Amino acid sequence: MDSSKQFQVDRETRDLTRQMAEQINQAHEKFEAGGSVFVGHEAAKSLMEARKARIRDKDKDKG
Repeated sequence: MDSSKQFQVDRETRDLTRQMAEQINQAHEKFEAGGSVFVGHEAAKSLMEARKARIRDKDKDKG
């Protein structure tokens, strides 16, 4: 990869890293302030499966 493309990739990676860090910091602040709750892995999987099922059911009703 030539240096100009590598520089662009490095800059994009840096920008994405900063954005992710900011989102993580905001999530921690919200959690510490009591504005959110922690959901464990298994509970999150169950919630996601229920959400997917509702979406699938809506699609079936339309079709």
